[in-house]
Amino acid sequence: MTTSIHNQVDIAATPTEVWGVLADLDLDEYDPVVTKSAIVGDEHEGLGATRRCDARQGRYFIEKVTDWQAPDRLQFTIIECNLPTRNLTHSYTLEATPTGTRVRQEMRYDTKFGLLGRVLDWLMIRRASDKGIKGFLVGLNATVLKDLSGT
Repeated sequence: MTTSIHNQVDIAATPTEVWGVLADLDLDEYDPVVTKSAIVGDEHEGLGATRRCDARQGRYFIEKVTDWQAPDRLQFTIIECNLPTRNLTHSYTLEATPTGTRVRQEMRYDTKFGLLGRVLDWLMIRRASDKGIKGFLVGLNATVLKDLSGT
C-alpha cells in the first residue's frame, strides 16, 4: 500500500528565487534530517543528477532527479537507501502567489517488510517522514530568505 504525505509552505520570494535554493543539490545546510550531502556522478543539476545524503542514526539515501521543469516542478526518486521504505519519490511544485511562492510537496512511498512495514508506517514512519519534511520546508524558507537578505 502506497503512503502519500502532503505539505506546503508559503515563501516571500519569487518562484525563481525559491527554485535557486530548492534545485541546488547540496542541501545539508538547511535539511535537519541530512547531515551531509554530495553529488554522485558528473551531472550537478537537471534531469538525472544524483546525490547521496547521509542522515541521522546511520541512515542514508541516494536519490536522482526524475522531473526537472524549472522553475515550476522538481521530483526526486530514491534509487538506493537503508530506510524502511521503497519506491520513494518526493515532488515539489512551485506556484506564484500575490505574496511570493507556494511550495507544495508530496512524498509517496511503500514500506518494506510486508504487514510489519505497514504497521510500522502507521505507528511511526509516516509521522517521522512528515516531521522531517516539515523541518525541510522550514529550512528551505529560512535559506531562501537568508539568501535574499545577503546575510
